[in-house]
Amino acid sequence: MNRKTKTALYLLTLAFTVYSFFQFPGFQGYEDETYKRIVTNIESSEFKTGRSGYAQTVLETPFVLKGQFFDSWLNTSNHQISQLYALLYNPFVTAVGVAVMFMLFNLFVSRRKAFWLSLVYAFGTMAFPYAGIGMEPTAVLFVLLATYFLFRFGKNQNDVIPAPCLPAGRKAGIQTYKYLILSGLFYFLLFFSKAYYFVMLPAFLGYLWMLCDLKITKKLIKNSILFFSSLVLILPLYLFANNYNFGNYFGGQYNLANELTGGENIIFGTYGLLLSFGKSIFIYVPALILSVAFFKRFYQKFKNEAIFVILYSLLLILFVAQIHWWSDETWGPRYLLSLGAIGLIPLVSISQAKKALINVILFFTFAFQLLGVSARYDVFPYTFYEIYGKTGYNILASQEYQYIPQFAPYFVNYQLLKNKILGRNEPINYNVIYSPPMELAGKERGHELIKEITYDNNKYQAHVLNFWWSNIPIISAGKIFAFYLILFLGLTIWGRNVLKFKKE
Repeated sequence: MNRKTKTALYLLTLAFTVYSFFQFPGFQGYEDETYKRIVTNIESSEFKTGRSGYAQTVLETPFVLKGQFFDSWLNTSNHQISQLYALLYNPFVTAVGVAVMFMLFNLFVSRRKAFWLSLVYAFGTMAFPYAGIGMEPTAVLFVLLATYFLFRFGKNQNDVIPAPCLPAGRKAGIQTYKYLILSGLFYFLLFFSKAYYFVMLPAFLGYLWMLCDLKITKKLIKNSILFFSSLVLILPLYLFANNYNFGNYFGGQYNLANELTGGENIIFGTYGLLLSFGKSIFIYVPALILSVAFFKRFYQKFKNEAIFVILYSLLLILFVAQIHWWSDETWGPRYLLSLGAIGLIPLVSISQAKKALINVILFFTFAFQLLGVSARYDVFPYTFYEIYGKTGYNILASQEYQYIPQFAPYFVNYQLLKNKILGRNEPINYNVIYSPPMELAGKERGHELIKEITYDNNKYQAHVLNFWWSNIPIISAGKIFAFYLILFLGLTIWGRNVLKFKKE
């Protein structure tokens, strides 16, 4: 096993250990639906899926089966161990994504620099909170794998790679083309996860076109055929699964047309995703500010990859801006979760002399993401439910709250965390400036115009710093905490050996 592989494995283990430590005891989002669906599938010997998609249902099943085995062995009630193993699925998948990000960075820079940049992704972006929240990590992993193999093909296409069945020295041999096939495979596996990522197809095809100097050539046609080749297997399987689950070949949990019909103003949505107090991607992934700052240098060194990043970012932002861009009540704009990975690639242009800058980014972004992992995300919407009860206006499904900093998830989590640590029960006071739609809604329902709202958060503080290891009746929290201390000590010792960076 070479040092690159060892480093990727170390990052995977480190990230998974940290993510699992901060995992909450219960499911968030619609992750409980996925777990119940898998249990029903096992009991009935069928294969049905939930909103999470086919891919997560398949990949999470071994976690549930292993948990059920230990449930039976330990004779526990209420499937406690089974649920715990299911909760570890998203941390594991996200940790695998961290390892892939390392390999992606390592295509451009040394192993040392790729390692530190991977830590920024692992603990300084929305990947950290979403390792516990779930819903998106499976699709993001597919995107990262598709991008990694695409870039690896682009960088190796002109290398001289001998192939057993080809004349020695032939360019772009079998070993190189397999990267393109794998890129297409992981990209089209998004059929089984989050279909909206297909909006980014022009970015992938545009990259292949740039490899051919923006000319329609036999090489471009061949590369495109190889990229799409996995559809021969994926498309029939996808259609069959739809017919089995929903009774028609083009069925599904979601109808994308419903998302777009009556959607958002694209200008307002773009503002919300980039500049709003509540959902700006630059707030939730501050390192992207540096990506923008160093993008020119990245473009000068890696033009094709830079254009791919631009196309990917624009396509995703402009698409999400037209649907429910605020991404419900979750931590940050969850539909842009993959942008917090792809958008970091220009950071490879930061010079080695600015290593201290990377360390500063890592420290402050880690501290900010802790606000996301310290409280369950589903505490946040209670703020809006109470406002709805007093005004009759569903601000959660509106646009106005993005203009008010106090409505931001990080502000609510900060208040809850501060009260929890200091042992206080101070409510959060809101001075709401009503928009005309809110006033109209309130008057129509016979409500008085209320501009001061107190959010009584005492009853929700139990959802703060309430991690899974403090809720296991079989083993005391102290023993589990001690186990993690030993685990982190072991990772430190292992890391001292793996991370001996020589001049590269």
